[in-house]
Amino acid sequence: MDAKNFIVQTCKQTPNYDLCTSILRSDPHSSDADVKSLTFVMVMYKLDQGKRDIKPHHQENPKQEEKTPLSSFADYYIAIILAMFLKLLKFSTKQTMNKGAGKRAFVTFLAGNGDYIKGVVGLAKGLRKANTRYPLMVVVLPDVPDDHRRILHSQGCIVREIEPVYPPENQTKFVRAYFVINYSKLRLWELEEYEKMMYLDADIQVFDNIDHLFDSSIGYFYAVMDCFCDKEWRNSPQFKIGYCQQCPDKVEWPADMGLPPPSYFNAGMFVFEPNLITYSNLLEALKVTPTTSFAEQDFLNMFFKDVYKPIPNVYNLLLAMLWRHPEKVDVEKVKVVHYSAEGAKPWRYTGEKENMEREDIKMWVKKWWEIYEDESLDYENTTENIVEEENPCGGRGSLSLTDNTTMSLH
Repeated sequence: MDAKNFIVQTCKQTPNYDLCTSILRSDPHSSDADVKSLTFVMVMYKLDQGKRDIKPHHQENPKQEEKTPLSSFADYYIAIILAMFLKLLKFSTKQTMNKGAGKRAFVTFLAGNGDYIKGVVGLAKGLRKANTRYPLMVVVLPDVPDDHRRILHSQGCIVREIEPVYPPENQTKFVRAYFVINYSKLRLWELEEYEKMMYLDADIQVFDNIDHLFDSSIGYFYAVMDCFCDKEWRNSPQFKIGYCQQCPDKVEWPADMGLPPPSYFNAGMFVFEPNLITYSNLLEALKVTPTTSFAEQDFLNMFFKDVYKPIPNVYNLLLAMLWRHPEKVDVEKVKVVHYSAEGAKPWRYTGEKENMEREDIKMWVKKWWEIYEDESLDYENTTENIVEEENPCGGRGSLSLTDNTTMSLH
């Protein structure tokens, strides 16, 4: 991008476009400046303007007793400008980092006005504690209320409304009735402005940095293998013969049942590449694919079976693994926990459901609450209250400072 266009694009981020472009184009240093340098040019302009405003007062009031307070005012003015410069420098550094990271993002899904909003807030704070480089987008259905959206914005989330996607009508009874809305997750593949994304269910918590998963080879769908031992699988052939892909040697797949089923992933966490062609193919496949018990999870497994690459369960520890396959769990290495077991949602936890009295379950619930209740992890407390607000038209708002005033260039 040439210098002229760069200045134009930079000044569009400010509340006073005309003044910004006038100042920057008049300064010779702007021709080869980056965002940080342009910020410096603006601050130096304001600093020089301040000195010029103060100087006449010194000349008009030469008495010694008046010079001291005026001098103190000048020092105070300069201190404010320099403080603003440091904040802007941090902001522009953050913007530069975000530009480099802008093609990648975490994403989760939210529908309705229920209590899953707490799960998303916890997830946002967990990612922040893990020092991720990438933002969290929350795709929401139209029925998510405004007050919930405001909460998401206050936690630094990118909120994107989507229209629901429904499967063909049939008589299939899903394992859980609300699974029908999960087909709306297919719209994730519309987010083509990102080259790679990582989906995380709202009842997931991230306890360690997992940014490196974004560096996985392109062209594949990455997720953790599911477990067939839970009673929710009771109608499946795997459950009926006691077969589980977590321990395939324990019960062999009978030859008279044909080939063993392909590896099957849990769709609560996966790494994928948005693409409009893929999205179109997903919708076309949905039209002709009978729905099954696990809804969109079954569908995604069918669709991506040829490009699915299993990853270790440390990236999506299903809590049932703690009692179903404890030999497969290395608690010390776990990075992501999925509170999918009945009664395990931390914000609903009572300890009364089966297996919920276990000490390891209590430990993971406690860890979730420690993050959720940690006010130091709130977005406003980790960015010094400098935020870039996105207006409803997709443009950028102004810079909000810690005293809740608005910085404008005038």
